[in-house]
Amino acid sequence: MSKERISSISFLKKSRRNFIDYSAAVIIPIVRKSDGVKIVFTKRSKCLNQHAGEISFPGGKIEKGETPLEAAVREIKEEISARVEHVITSLDPVYTFVSSHYVLPYAAVVKNEPFHLNGEVESVLFLDLEELKGYTPKYEVLEYGSLKLRSYAWDFGGFYVWGVTGRILFSFKKKLTDSQFKNIVYNKMG
Repeated sequence: MSKERISSISFLKKSRRNFIDYSAAVIIPIVRKSDGVKIVFTKRSKCLNQHAGEISFPGGKIEKGETPLEAAVREIKEEISARVEHVITSLDPVYTFVSSHYVLPYAAVVKNEPFHLNGEVESVLFLDLEELKGYTPKYEVLEYGSLKLRSYAWDFGGFYVWGVTGRILFSFKKKLTDSQFKNIVYNKMG
């Protein structure tokens, strides 16, 4: 994919954010545990047709009549039985070429540990928010068919985050560098 094509997609996403027909939404779940504030990831079941075994955030397709936030809240409840306490923010939308979705991500404080997983989720993984702030991802070019896609890749030792989840995580980390936003995250944690 040419740099011009990637720039066009980026421009389209930024300039038409309010007009994009989002087809999916996710939540970056944030929880307080005894050892700190954590981001929750899910490892998708290896039995799924799409994105099997990948690390992701809870979420999925927006059903007819739902807003993106309603879909994200429904999906996190279905996938890991979490309850959204506070929505902190929405992030810029991202496009996933593999499943052809515009995904609108949200960050939210969630409750209901221990999580109860449905058949789509194999396990739940935690990342300390402070670890994220100090981590610099690799910037990789991934091949998908004839396309070459640029993506942030995060190797956290026990798990690897890339693709649309990597791009969402990068966007969230960028927001965390803003001290006002960081204070909002920690204040919502109670």
